[in-house]
Amino acid sequence: MTTDHRTQFRGLTLATDLFRWGENSLAGLTLLLMAGLPVVEIVLRVLFNTGIPASSTYVQNLTLWVGFSGAVLAARDDGHLTFFLGRDLFPQGTHNYCVALIAMVSTTVAASLSWAALDFVRADMQSPVVVAGWLPTWAVEAILPASFAVIALHFATKPETALTRLFAFLGIPVAAGIGLFLPMHSPEFLWIALFILFLAAVLGTPIFIILGGGTLLLFQVEGTTAAAIPVEAYRLVVSPSIPAIPLFTLAGYILAEGGASRRLVRVFRAWFGWLPGGLAVVVTMLCAFLTTFTGASGVTILAVGGLLLPVLIESGYRKSFSIGLLTSTGSVGLLFPPSLAVILYGVMAHVSILDLFKAGILPGLLLVTAVCVLGIREAWSKTGPRVPFSMGEGMSALWEA
Repeated sequence: MTTDHRTQFRGLTLATDLFRWGENSLAGLTLLLMAGLPVVEIVLRVLFNTGIPASSTYVQNLTLWVGFSGAVLAARDDGHLTFFLGRDLFPQGTHNYCVALIAMVSTTVAASLSWAALDFVRADMQSPVVVAGWLPTWAVEAILPASFAVIALHFATKPETALTRLFAFLGIPVAAGIGLFLPMHSPEFLWIALFILFLAAVLGTPIFIILGGGTLLLFQVEGTTAAAIPVEAYRLVVSPSIPAIPLFTLAGYILAEGGASRRLVRVFRAWFGWLPGGLAVVVTMLCAFLTTFTGASGVTILAVGGLLLPVLIESGYRKSFSIGLLTSTGSVGLLFPPSLAVILYGVMAHVSILDLFKAGILPGLLLVTAVCVLGIREAWSKTGPRVPFSMGEGMSALWEA
């Protein structure tokens, strides 16, 4: 490698690192502002009997930035949900072709969504509507086309070989060429495009790309402008109830990272570990508690699964039962407040969130009880010793928690 090539490589690496730092900083800063504004509002009202004008409006619009900056990070780090049902059905030699198709479809759909969002922002630039009395609405909405464009860039540059990168970057002109030969309103174009999307989904394309691409196709076939997609996305995301989702998720993450799960395990084990199946009951209650804050069973499993699985196995529970218990108990807390899943359903279905939580208490308790009974039944056949009850240990665990 010549000196010029080394210099170019170092320059490219530096630019990539700066770009990654900018992505991380934007996501962290927006989340910090979103979580910090309510705290500052509370302090100001307590100390000075005043607050931040339109603070709730700022938080609602910051939700948009938090969500889409997080989507950029997920695209960069392969964090989007995908299916890998069909890739193993193809010969090993076709791996590069599968990657090329995924990259092409992902880049094309992300770039199309960016263009649709740009049309939305351009239209709002002519509108006098402002946020919080001074900030133009289009300035808040600008994150939509920018984030989709960066996501498309990540999808295009992610393949390792030059051929697959070429396919990714050719995604947009290929789609445009198909549109020239087959009118987008024709059934032929729709079926061909839907088949490509289906194949890409089976091979492992992110689910949001499949949903977004299908929506774009159906809108175009019906003659509806694609800008309606970002319009509806903006309307839903800035809803007053949506900020609870990232805020409660952040609270659950802090709770888990702060060692709360370890302290709670000690408390439950000290007070209930002497009972038959007491540890299984502890695990069920702990996972149900954490899921109410994290809002997702996967987050709960990641937070405490690695800690609880060895404890269950060492206590005599079968490995298969322990894994199944952790997997299932990650979902039993979704019906209890302040479950993010219930909040999101209430927002989308326009149903009272309070009524949903009231209606979910009895089914939630029934689920928890059923899982606890299974744990107790399993405990009768295990040979491991139970934890003897100690008032001193119980009080010490409570004090630490």
